[in-house]
Amino acid sequence: SSAISQSSASSVGVLSTINPNDIESVEVLKDAAATAIYGQRGSNGVIIITTKTGRKGVAESTVSVSTGVTTLTRHPDEFGLANTNQWFDIMETARANSGFTPIEYDPVVHGNVNSIDNSVTLSRAQALATNVNWFDQILRTGNYRDVNFSTTNGTEKGSYYLSGNYRKDESVIKNGSLEGFSARSNMDFALSEDVKLDGRFNFTYINNRARPDGGAPGGNNNTASGGFSQALSTPPWMPLYDPENPSELWNTLSGYNLVASNDPANIRTEAMKYRVLGGAGLTYNLPWVQGLSLRGEASVDLMHDHSIFWSNTVVRRQSSYAFDDKTQYKHLAYNIRADYDQTFGNHNISLVVGSESEMISTERSYIEGDQLSGTAKQVGNPANPLRIGSYFGGEEYLRGYFGRGNYKFMDKYLLGFSFRRDGTSNFIEENRWGTFSALSAGWILSDEAFMENIS
Repeated sequence: SSAISQSSASSVGVLSTINPNDIESVEVLKDAAATAIYGQRGSNGVIIITTKTGRKGVAESTVSVSTGVTTLTRHPDEFGLANTNQWFDIMETARANSGFTPIEYDPVVHGNVNSIDNSVTLSRAQALATNVNWFDQILRTGNYRDVNFSTTNGTEKGSYYLSGNYRKDESVIKNGSLEGFSARSNMDFALSEDVKLDGRFNFTYINNRARPDGGAPGGNNNTASGGFSQALSTPPWMPLYDPENPSELWNTLSGYNLVASNDPANIRTEAMKYRVLGGAGLTYNLPWVQGLSLRGEASVDLMHDHSIFWSNTVVRRQSSYAFDDKTQYKHLAYNIRADYDQTFGNHNISLVVGSESEMISTERSYIEGDQLSGTAKQVGNPANPLRIGSYFGGEEYLRGYFGRGNYKFMDKYLLGFSFRRDGTSNFIEENRWGTFSALSAGWILSDEAFMENIS
């Protein structure tokens, strides 16, 4: 519905919760390599993001602060938009060519400026005396501030990497901003010669105050949302202030007055995201079998999204309106596996077998209403509740068994295979399980003697 789209227009993507300064590497898997390792979940490819960790013998702390400005790569003044006189000339030429009478364009009769508020008036003379550049009213030079802190250390017994980030971006659209904070800790410790413990934790908070871009009133909320795209279509002859009362904005209910629709005092579009991502793993190297280790891992990914859309009677007829939408996402996973890696002369064998399980669920609740009480920019206790709902959905359970093996001879002849069998609750019992396998071979030609003199 329109209400939901207005609320979610300022939603925050998942990848934005990762601080780029914490990223060590990014790897993309596709085709057979992705499905063989990740099963049906990798059918569209897999992006693996590895974050930084502490390194043995390296102890350092860093602080960085940066600021700058942001501008549009192409300003709307370069679009060749018509001014008022040009606009009327084009429109009246079109009317004459179409045989319309009268040829002269009338803002009320032909422009329907009073279609939302029938008390609105604008004469042809007043329109011709007006020339508003609507992009000048909503655009500005943006800026950003970014602060990063990290500290890392590594010893024989373990290592750690701790970081924090704060960033605020002021949009090129007036009153729009994106603000976020994140903290991360990556730690590895050797509990004994054969037992190692590692943990990863990340917390992120993001607040996105995006400005509306909905145009004329419509849908459930009937709010005049204005926005960047509306600036392209709003004629320059529509005044910013009422010609009869210059202290008041003109026609604020229509969506044509972008200053009214872009004012946070009239419209609130805000999305907040909280994310906690953490995991821990325990590795045991079997001392009586060289090269064999057992590992168990558990992880949790919790997200809470909260979006609010609110508007008052300056930009909405009859009464103020609000839509409050909350979604909670939960992803729990655990896996166990055995790894074997051993070299025998010119031969190297690497084997992995294991099992993993996942549980995913989503819970959402929302309330929409108008005839709000008080001045708080939220739903509160509306006199006219339009919709109230809550549901538990997106429940999914996954179980997988996997195995991988790689063989190398003289480090230049390679042979590998992988196998997975996955089950998911998304399908009926007869079609619940699927098998994915891959086989590969390689030959490093550059290591051959006959390639030595070839450049």
